Amino acid sequence: MSSLIPSERGFLWPIHDVIYGNPEKDRKPIIAFIKEVEKYPGLLDIIISIEGLVNKRSSHASGVILYGSDPFETAAFMRTPSGDLITCYDLHKAEAAGDTKYDFLVTEVSDKEIICLNLLMKDKVIEKDSLRNIYNKYLHPEVINTKNPLIWSHLATGDILDVF
Repeated sequence: MSSLIPSERGFLWPIHDVIYGNPEKDRKPIIAFIKEVEKYPGLLDIIISIEGLVNKRSSHASGVILYGSDPFETAAFMRTPSGDLITCYDLHKAEAAGDTKYDFLVTEVSDKEIICLNLLMKDKVIEKDSLRNIYNKYLHPEVINTKNPLIWSHLATGDILDVF
């Protein structure tokens, strides 16, 4: 059932929005979720009563908070099941306490972009330059012509292997 609850930018919709929608955020009720919940009398009341309770702990693969000489000034710590030392606060509570999270994750799309650009430079399709300059010249969202029907045609036919 939980897979029927939409998420946006990593956050699940509130149950109220799932059941009733939210016109301000252009959210429509999720009919599949409503039908599933209605199969079990009282389930919606239980869901509403436990919404927001902490039910697990997790760590971010590349989220790092750097601390000075006294990390306990703004944080409390615990260990993950694997033994890694982490703050017991989620990102938003850590930021509210004055911490800053840094992401050091190299994403799959970054790897693909770098390999693509290096191959294009190697084959002299584009001129050699720094990856940043090439990205800004060819791939930055502000320079891609999204009104070009050829782009949308290739996306529609599925002949593009991957899109981010």
